Amino acid sequence: MSLLKRLLHKLGLPAGGEPRTFEVNAELLPIIESYAEAEGRSPDEVLSDMVSFAARERQRARSADAGWERLTAREQEVVALACLGYSNPAIAAFLVISPHTARNHLRNAYQRLGIRSKRELRAYFQGWDFDGWARRSISGYPQG
Repeated sequence: MSLLKRLLHKLGLPAGGEPRTFEVNAELLPIIESYAEAEGRSPDEVLSDMVSFAARERQRARSADAGWERLTAREQEVVALACLGYSNPAIAAFLVISPHTARNHLRNAYQRLGIRSKRELRAYFQGWDFDGWARRSISGYPQG
């Protein structure tokens, strides 16, 4: 039994059969083919990488959504402002809380999300539109 088949067997996945096939939207095919040509790879390899990347990104987004839902409303406000680049004293002034309280809300959010810093926080919520969220959700946030 090959190493791949043993691994698939250990994971409880089917080891044989035909590989899956996918139909590619006619508009995407030329794009995939141009990437493949530029990279010296087959269109199938490029498409496989793209599907893998999309699956990882979708999982990351689901994880971020679930993490956001675990936060309290106040933690969400503090996290949003932190992701927008506000310092702890600025978050505190904006939300009319003490800097110590702002820091505690961030610390609690880090713990709920399994992260340790603002840098990790920003990476966790990469691609989120916190400015739009803050305009809709935080009283007194600039509307322009």
